[in-house]
Amino acid sequence: MVDNVGARLRHFGHDARRDGDWHQLTDRLHDPETDLAADVVYRSPDGVPALRAHVEPRNDGSRPLGLESVTSLVLGRRGPPRRLAADPGRPADPALPGS
Repeated sequence: MVDNVGARLRHFGHDARRDGDWHQLTDRLHDPETDLAADVVYRSPDGVPALRAHVEPRNDGSRPLGLESVTSLVLGRRGPPRRLAADPGRPADPALPGS
């Protein structure tokens, strides 16, 4: 079983590209102790306040590895985008609490 791999993963590259109407960023991570590699893929469609992320683990070594779990994520909000009070030079959105 791979133990505490998250603390040892190191960034060794990334790739930003377009896939049709989607923006995609892939962070490439590697654990030098076990040779476990992981691509963390973030995707967001044009004009939609949403983000999808998933992890693609890969064994780059010669020893078998066991994993208990990997992570995925989906974030989004319904309705049109809103301006935040922190945006310089723009009025706060009265629909946001604390604006």
